Amino acid sequence: MTKNGSVTGRHPKMKKREFNDSLGFVQINLNKQRQATKDLGTYIRDIDKPMILVQEPHVNGKGVISKGSYCLRAAACKSRETPIRASIFFHSSMERQVWFKESITTADCAVVQTKVDGVETLIASCYMDGTDTQCPSPDFMKVVEYAKKHSIALIIGTDSNAHNTAWNSRIGDQKRKERGNKLLEYILANDLFIENAGSTPTFDNGRWSNSIDLTITNKAGHS
Repeated sequence: MTKNGSVTGRHPKMKKREFNDSLGFVQINLNKQRQATKDLGTYIRDIDKPMILVQEPHVNGKGVISKGSYCLRAAACKSRETPIRASIFFHSSMERQVWFKESITTADCAVVQTKVDGVETLIASCYMDGTDTQCPSPDFMKVVEYAKKHSIALIIGTDSNAHNTAWNSRIGDQKRKERGNKLLEYILANDLFIENAGSTPTFDNGRWSNSIDLTITNKAGHS
């Protein structure tokens, strides 16, 4: 574990974001790694009431999502017919304050509702496949539309697998550049906000680094 909050190994860097005094937000792609999950459990020990937006969690042979800490609970799609690529971990003390939104949760997008700074907020962890030509994904758009329909604040942590200089991402290939352009168009058209700050890469596996992990909010969720 390094001092800046990154975790050594083959998985991306964790991005910690304090939205208010009561919830400690962390976003991470665990790359399905058991060791990365253990490192996460160590990292969040000093975070009061962690809300962890996980992409590509580690799932054991019995289909159980590894959480890295006994005090964490996981919200994710209950079906195991499709590999789980998105989950939300939160502290067990928050169980009565966090509502699992099963109707809009899929294997690639986990959604809960809770209060953030006293405001009812929809929180989503969304994985978007880089091989898909559609960006954002239908799961992502469904969550945005739900928040709009119910006039509720929205915070989405997503591994976008999309490149665009708007979020300080280096253009790696044409396909991900096109995905980035489509995602930015959707963000602008739907009055969403990119909350990423600075130029530190959100992904670094030791061989290459880039910014592909985004925190996206609507106006009500914008900090």
